[in-house]
Amino acid sequence: MANETNDENRARRAGLVDRARGYHDALTAAIEGLERALAAAASTRTGAWSERVASELTHVREAIAAHVTDVEEVRGLLDEIELAEPRLAARVNELRTEHADLIERADGLARRVPSSANADFRSLRRDIASVLTVLRSHRGFEADLVFEAFWADIGAPD
Repeated sequence: MANETNDENRARRAGLVDRARGYHDALTAAIEGLERALAAAASTRTGAWSERVASELTHVREAIAAHVTDVEEVRGLLDEIELAEPRLAARVNELRTEHADLIERADGLARRVPSSANADFRSLRRDIASVLTVLRSHRGFEADLVFEAFWADIGAPD
């Protein structure tokens, strides 16, 4: 019976990880869309560029929010990590804090998308690139935490 419980836990965790991976894939696609929009020349058609960047920022923000909703739900991935490895609780809380910060930063950037030709496009691009770097780092931190909680064989006897 204990083996059935372990098998059920393993299957549940694998399902949670697969769902999170799907949200990460959607976020990656949104990030790539935003990077393509940022690479376009803003000076030639400010309105079109701003609309595209604003739209892509919305996609990124929605992808972040969907991922956060999924992993932070009751008995979601983050709860499961804490259940599997209570010693990782502080790092899980760090992820939760980062989630809130990432959503807030995406919202702030969306409010800054310019509508006039004299806007500071360079500054906006730099700030968006900074958030994208944080997002990539966050995904790596989360992936490392999942591995450590569910698959790393830490201190187990051979």
